[in-house]
Amino acid sequence: MVMKFSELAPRERHNFVYFLLFFFFYYFIMSAYFPFFPVWLADVNHLTKTETGIVFSSISLFAIIFQPVFGLMSDKLGLRKHLLWTITVLLILFAPFFIFVFSPLLQMNIIAGSLVGGIYLGIVFSSGSGAVASAGPTALNMAKCGSQAASAGRYAPR
Repeated sequence: MVMKFSELAPRERHNFVYFLLFFFFYYFIMSAYFPFFPVWLADVNHLTKTETGIVFSSISLFAIIFQPVFGLMSDKLGLRKHLLWTITVLLILFAPFFIFVFSPLLQMNIIAGSLVGGIYLGIVFSSGSGAVASAGPTALNMAKCGSQAASAGRYAPR
């Protein structure tokens, strides 16, 4: 049964809008970050292509490490939103992290900067996207929106 947004209870409408905004901003920040990240590494931090590769390798390594951990946490937590709130806090700290932590570390020591940046970015974007994507259909279905968009994530290849 497909329900219209206006037919939802006020609490369900509230939750639906919150999740919609969260998903929009999460994927917007991710799509704005990825194309400009290599440019930022080269132009602002003056890294060579080899050093840029080290940074990206570190991010990928930590994403691989954290994805199973996030999967277990997501399974254990169920429908509770602790993991999403953690990712939200890390997203809010995204710009200060880049300005005050990541950039100075990269300029002082490429390995230390890569490890710290890899952990942070691996958690927030690479591993976090799986947690966000798996929470989406569940959260939107909890709001009883019943639309095809809400359940489309269940049938996407993983």
